[in-house]
Amino acid sequence: MGVLPAGQVIHPMRAFDDIEVRAIYALCHPGWPQRPPRWFEAHPTLVLEDHNEIVGYTSYAVVMQPELCADGEVMIGYGIDIAPSHQGRGHGRLLCEARLDVARAVGAKIFVGHAAPDNQAMIRLFEADGFKPYGDGGAYPDGSRMLIFMGPIR
Repeated sequence: MGVLPAGQVIHPMRAFDDIEVRAIYALCHPGWPQRPPRWFEAHPTLVLEDHNEIVGYTSYAVVMQPELCADGEVMIGYGIDIAPSHQGRGHGRLLCEARLDVARAVGAKIFVGHAAPDNQAMIRLFEADGFKPYGDGGAYPDGSRMLIFMGPIR
């Protein structure tokens, strides 16, 4: 991933980060059901701190999916959420890079992620990493469409 800007650190979510992470989730997804703490226990999550304040996070899973990749694992990205007051500062890019570093470290070969059609920031991040639209993934909790992106991890 390279060197983070001064005052920033990315680390695995700790139990006491739960309140701040869930608050960011609620701000980014108003009206959606809140993820219970056990969701974050079941899905590895990286958090980004900027001067000791959690400003964003990403959750993922690394799984075997032979139908997508016969010779390695697949990383499934469950999203990147950045506190609205910190959006537009490159934090999403940092979390994307950190998540892909984890994928490479464990030998994942394919990435699968999702974005809403109107989430141009996430779509740009996927495209910058070489991931292409794969199809319709159904709907988010608010009924909006979910687009699937997929591609090899470079």
